[in-house]
Parts: sequence; structure tokens; C-alpha cells
Amino acid sequence: MKDKEINETIALPKQPKVGYHIGASVLTEKGNISVTLEYNCHLQKQYQSHQGFVKLKVKL
Repeated sequence: MKDKEINETIALPKQPKVGYHIGASVLTEKGNISVTLEYNCHLQKQYQSHQGFVKLKVKL
């Protein structure tokens, strides 16, 4: 049996050259309670991503 060679070409979409990451966070504390709010945004030409969270801490 002869050796066979397999060639495969994969075409990937062109990636955007410019993207932006924007974020903000706020931390507030009062007594034994602290609250953190955070928001992140990622922007590219045809793509948007949003993420946020709230973190509550109570010190016992």
C-alpha cells in the first residue's frame, strides 16, 4: 500500500484590529456590610459583550 498525503486548509474569518474594554466598579462600606458593583463591556466592530456583578459581604 502506498503512503497517502492529506492536505487540509482551514479558512478563518478576519479578526478585527481594534477592540475596546471598558469597565467600572464601586465599593461601599457601612459598619459590617460592604457592597461591590462591577460592570465590564467589550466592544468590537460587530461584537458586544456585557458583564456585571454585585457582591455583598457581611462581617460576622
